[in-house]
Amino acid sequence: MQYEKEKKVKKIVSWGVSICILIGCMIPCAMAASNDYTTWRQSDSAWNQSVAWPASQYPAATMRYMREAGCLVTSIAMLLRHYNVVTDSNVNNFNPWKCNEALKSAGAFNSAADLIWGSISKAYPGFQYAGNAGYSASTLYDLYSRGYACIVAVNGYGHYVAVKSATSSGSVIMDPGWGYTSLSSFRSVNQIYYFSVKGTPSNASKINFDPCGGSCDTKYIIKSFGDIYGTLPTPKREGYKFDGWYSEKNGKGSKYTSDMKYWGNREEVTWYANWKAQDESDAETPISPSVSVHFPKVSVYVQGQFTDVPAAQWFTQNVAGAVEFGLMKGNTASTFNPYGDVTLAETITMAARIHSIYTTGAESFDQSVGDVWYQVYLNYAYQNGIIGYSLYSGNVQEKATRAQYAEIFANALPDEALAAKNSVPDAAIPDVTMQDSYAGAVYKLYRAGILAGGDANGTFSPLTYITRAESATVVARMADSDNRMSFSL
Repeated sequence: MQYEKEKKVKKIVSWGVSICILIGCMIPCAMAASNDYTTWRQSDSAWNQSVAWPASQYPAATMRYMREAGCLVTSIAMLLRHYNVVTDSNVNNFNPWKCNEALKSAGAFNSAADLIWGSISKAYPGFQYAGNAGYSASTLYDLYSRGYACIVAVNGYGHYVAVKSATSSGSVIMDPGWGYTSLSSFRSVNQIYYFSVKGTPSNASKINFDPCGGSCDTKYIIKSFGDIYGTLPTPKREGYKFDGWYSEKNGKGSKYTSDMKYWGNREEVTWYANWKAQDESDAETPISPSVSVHFPKVSVYVQGQFTDVPAAQWFTQNVAGAVEFGLMKGNTASTFNPYGDVTLAETITMAARIHSIYTTGAESFDQSVGDVWYQVYLNYAYQNGIIGYSLYSGNVQEKATRAQYAEIFANALPDEALAAKNSVPDAAIPDVTMQDSYAGAVYKLYRAGILAGGDANGTFSPLTYITRAESATVVARMADSDNRMSFSL
C-alpha cells in the first residue's frame, strides 16, 4: 500500500512539473539575477536556459529548461539559502542554476524526469527529505515549528513554493513563479514536502537547552517571531525534580512555559534547567490507580453484515466492538469502509460519546442543538475539556491526522481509566519527539495500550490521516480495557 502511494505521488509530481512549464512560459523574465534568494524566479535570464534534466536522457524533450519546469528546483535553492545549508562562504556562487546542475550530477532525476526527493541530500547532505503530508494550516505550522524546511505543492500539484515562515495564524512563502507571499493566492493548496536541515533559518532564532547537570534529549528548538513555544522538553536528573526552564541559571530571570510566545528575531539564546532536591516532603504525586473500563454493549454485531469487513482481517474484531458499544456505525447498511478517512468532527463525536458513557453510564445528546449534526458533540467536548478553543472554533470537517486523533482521545477518559500498563520510555517512539506538541497524548495512549504503532519499532506516523479501521481499534480499546495491548518499546 505504501509503495503504491509513493508511486502515485511521483506521478502527481511529474504532472505538476509539466504544468510548471506553462507557468514559466507565462512569466516574464526577471531583471538581473539577485543574491537575495527571496526574489529568485525560475524565469530569471541568468539561469532560465539551464537544462532541467540531462538532455542525453531525454533527446526528444522540448520542455527541459528552468524557465519552463524550474519551480521545484528554484524552491529547493531558496530553502538551501534560507536555512544556511549553503553557507556564506559560497553563497555568491550559488543560485537555482548551480543547484540544478548539482542535482543532475547527483542523479536526482529518474528516467521519467521526476525529482527523486531522497536524492537531494546526495548533492546537499544538510538537506534530508523527511516525508510528505496533506496540507492543512495546522500541519504546516507543526512541521515548521519542529524545524523542518517545507515546500508546498499548489494549484493541483501544478506549482511548488518554498515556506519562509509559519505561525498558528498563517504562513509566508517564497514563490518562484509570481512572487506571491501567501498560500491564499493560489486556487488550491495540496501537499507539504518537508526536510530535516542542518542550519538555522535566516529569519528565525535558535533556543538551546542547558540541562544544568541533568540530561535532555532535545538540544534546541527553532522559533520565529510570534511563535508559541508549544510542548517543551523535560530533562532528567537523578535525585532532583525539574522546576522549569529559565533565562538564567539557578532559577533566576524569566521562566518559560509552553503557552508563551517567542518575541525575538535572528538570535541564539540558551535556557537553563532549574532543579529542586527530591525528598519525602517534595515527592511527586503518585500515579492514579488504574480502574477497569467495560462499556455496556448496546447492539449485536453479526459477522458478514459488512461486506468489506472479512472475518480474517486484523481490524474485524475491533469493528465488531466499536459497533456493539454504539460508538461507530457503517457507512451504509452493508459497508463499513474500513480504509476511509475520519474527519475531526467524527473524531470529536466519538470522544464525546466515550466521555459521556464513562461519566454518566450512557450518552444523551440533544440533536436539535445547532445547525450541523456535530454541534452538540463539539459543544460537549469543549465544555468538558476534550478539545481546546482553537479546535472548537476551527474547521472540524477536515480529515483528522493521527496526531490530532491522539490529542482528542487522550482527553476522552480520566487518567485512572488510561493508567499505564506498558513500558514506553520518553523518546522511545521513533517518529514522536518529546518536544512535539502532541507527544504527551501519544505517549499516554501507548502506555495505556490504546495505541501500539504500525511496526515492531512502534512507529506512529503522526501526520498521516487515520482510517476508520484504525479508529474502530482505538474506540474498542477505550471502551473495554480487556482489549488493550500489552507491549514494551
